[in-house]
Amino acid sequence: MGDIYFGEIRKALRKHTVCGFILILFAGYIIYLVSEVYGKAGGEQYSYRAYQKLAATVDSENLPKEIERLERESEDFSDKELYTDSFQAEYALYDEVLRQMRHVAGYAEYADGMVENAQKGEISLFQENNYTRREQEKTVRDFGRLRTYPVTFAPYRGVYLLAGFDFGDIVILVILVLLVASLVTMEKENWTLPLLHSTFHGRRRVGAAKFLGGLSLLLSGIVFLFACKSLIILATYGTGDWNGEVQSVYPYGFCWYGICVWEFLVLSAIGRIMGYFALYAALFFWLLLLKGE
Repeated sequence: MGDIYFGEIRKALRKHTVCGFILILFAGYIIYLVSEVYGKAGGEQYSYRAYQKLAATVDSENLPKEIERLERESEDFSDKELYTDSFQAEYALYDEVLRQMRHVAGYAEYADGMVENAQKGEISLFQENNYTRREQEKTVRDFGRLRTYPVTFAPYRGVYLLAGFDFGDIVILVILVLLVASLVTMEKENWTLPLLHSTFHGRRRVGAAKFLGGLSLLLSGIVFLFACKSLIILATYGTGDWNGEVQSVYPYGFCWYGICVWEFLVLSAIGRIMGYFALYAALFFWLLLLKGE
């Protein structure tokens, strides 16, 4: 089985057109990342240095006054030194930092509102039973946890850049489709399918080897792309307080679980990989049935 597995990987890598296209996608994604982080294409784009400099001026222990200060500064940039190259980029920069500050400053009110909404949740008379009541009580308890998490301000932009979807996810989807199509159609193209059908356990073993070989290649591509993304973002924006509560990051304030930033990033990466594996498996077996293998 091991020889067949490695043989399938070697056969997939010998398809120079597919491999060349995948390498072009890899290079394109790295260029995209570098231009997003380091480049200054004009418009609303600001550099990571500008973001870090402005965030460093914020006194996280006195957010209400700091919010007022930044709001005053953002009303008129003509009398101050800019962090960016244009007023438009400066507005975008201030808006980004202020959004994070407002999230932290108003989090207690946000959590109270979520609990209150959960408590007011109505159940139809036709649906009311022990199960629906238990579900509503569980929802109230889950949202009640939000009140207990100590949120703090930090430059967390790198966190949601790492966890968010971007062009790299499209690249992985394209690679996934190319791998599956290549592996499933390879024997038909080489006219070796009748031979496999006539051998003892030929279809089963080769099918398993193809599936695992493609899965290994897909995992290698995902790890490579995520490693590039992590290195570039960690070297520029960083992740703020690595051990801070994930609720401090404004896109994830609704998270019910008491986990820190690094735990959230690990779970997010694992969840995304599992999603790609599930999609790969579904597409592989669908094409296998379609091709009559």
